Amino acid sequence: MFELDTVETFNSSLLKQHNMSSATGILSWTPDIPLTDSVVYYWRVARDSFVNGLIAWRTRSFTYIKGSPAGWSQSDYGQFVLDSLLDMRLLQPSQQFAFE
Repeated sequence: MFELDTVETFNSSLLKQHNMSSATGILSWTPDIPLTDSVVYYWRVARDSFVNGLIAWRTRSFTYIKGSPAGWSQSDYGQFVLDSLLDMRLLQPSQQFAFE
């Protein structure tokens, strides 16, 4: 199972979902949407089975920047949620940063 969205909660009207299977275990999916410049996209993948009653998602994100070379960036609040932070806290629900 694959999902792609522009929010880390995977509940926007832009959510795309795709199911597939493979005998080799190697999967690839190209969503049928045009990527928008400078937008953060969240994607996740899971086996079509449950672990302790829940789907075991593996979630990552990327920012599409047209014409840009490969690189690294974190620009959206949701990209910081799983980070180990030093001298900084994430404030919910305001999605702001507090520096200590």
